[in-house]
Amino acid sequence: MSEQIKRFQNRLVKQEQPIICRIPDEIRGKHGSAYEPKIIAIGPYHRNNGGQINPGLRPMEDLKLQYLIDLCKRSVNNDGRIEDALKAYTTAVQKQEVNVRRRYSESSFEMSSEDFVRMIVLDGCFIVEFLLKRGEGMVGTMPMAFELRTMPCLRRDLLLFENQIPFFILEEILSITNHITNYSILDLALHYLYKKRITKEMLPEKEATKIHHLLHLSHLCLVGQLNKPKVNRRTAGTLSGHLVNNFIKLMLKSKLCLLSIAGFLFNLLTIWQWSCWRRSKISPPIMEEKSRRRKVRTIPTATRMKEAGICFKKKETDRGFLDISFKDGVFPVMEIPSVNIQENTSSEYRNFLALEQTCKDYGNTFTSYVVLMDNLIDTVDDVALLKNNKIIESKLGCEEDVANFFNEIRAGLCFDFDQHYLGDTFELIDHCCNQTYKKWRAKLMHDYLKTPWTIISLMGAFVLLALTTVQTAYSIKSFQNGN
Repeated sequence: MSEQIKRFQNRLVKQEQPIICRIPDEIRGKHGSAYEPKIIAIGPYHRNNGGQINPGLRPMEDLKLQYLIDLCKRSVNNDGRIEDALKAYTTAVQKQEVNVRRRYSESSFEMSSEDFVRMIVLDGCFIVEFLLKRGEGMVGTMPMAFELRTMPCLRRDLLLFENQIPFFILEEILSITNHITNYSILDLALHYLYKKRITKEMLPEKEATKIHHLLHLSHLCLVGQLNKPKVNRRTAGTLSGHLVNNFIKLMLKSKLCLLSIAGFLFNLLTIWQWSCWRRSKISPPIMEEKSRRRKVRTIPTATRMKEAGICFKKKETDRGFLDISFKDGVFPVMEIPSVNIQENTSSEYRNFLALEQTCKDYGNTFTSYVVLMDNLIDTVDDVALLKNNKIIESKLGCEEDVANFFNEIRAGLCFDFDQHYLGDTFELIDHCCNQTYKKWRAKLMHDYLKTPWTIISLMGAFVLLALTTVQTAYSIKSFQNGN
């Protein structure tokens, strides 16, 4: 009973909301391996009750010790001892032990004080020394087998939600390291994660001092890129004008089809102008009514949107792959930055989602992006369409794997459709696809013009109709001249 009371009292120190949590089973689902480290364990979650690391992760413990020694050597003078530097790190962590334990939801409370401090010192010093070596370009001094085989896996493991230690511990370790450097741990971490693409000046000022761990920093950088000022690029109107000019040039070269196509376009534009005028008269009440209704929760797939006349375009942007936009008009355009789907992408995405799911303070920006991509991609045809437009680059193998990736990653997520950064985009797409003309066009494309051969047949029918019309006109004129 006394032991049980002691464990309970240890848990009472957990007064603040933990920032490094266990991921719930409903989020893990059948993809638990995406949240588990492959080569290195950081923190208490991948150890047994005795503080012993899982057997599959033990080989990296020797490298941790080597990096701890290297960091200690930076702190001692020529006549100093490594033990003195190690004692300084240990003392600093001991002072923060209770504060560090509060950052975890469990497991850390089952470890003894000695084991817990030893773990934080070893893991923290390894990360600091690794970031220093990375910044100095000295990572290549590691054994060749380690460098080539595990560098991608190491980055993956360091960005797992359950594989973190508090960021302030890394700051503390670097601050007491007697090493001449003008860079903070934030500078070193940003260099490792994003090289020169993102600096600490780009982070929101209030967030720069509230970084919880490396995964949180990576999430801040990804979401923070959306706050960059937009760069003026070619607008959809310019694109539309370019397409119209090319279309006119093509039609002028084809004298045979000019008469019939001109009549067809005249009728089509007349219907479209009437539809636009009618929509302009009734649009405000409709939009007001929509604002009172439940927000749009689904949008059509990529192939359905293409059938409705929406063009997909790779977006050239320096604001990250979350910078999605939609422009309505005569030629609606959906602009999506290119995204590269690799072997470790599933782990990266799922841990970002787990981060947002555990605390509302992290927002739901990345979840919103995943929800949109899940709506766009349902089958291999959707993946093929986005790949053809250079929006998706995949190294997974086949297009079915990419479709399954986006279809499965959303499972178990909680999402607020009333407040997310793509809410207006959902509304615009829904409004565009539900226009009467767009519905008719989509049905025509889906049911009757699904293959190139049917389109060629339709064009042939128009040509035949034009020829028949011209022949009839000449026959009537010849008959009148004869009389």
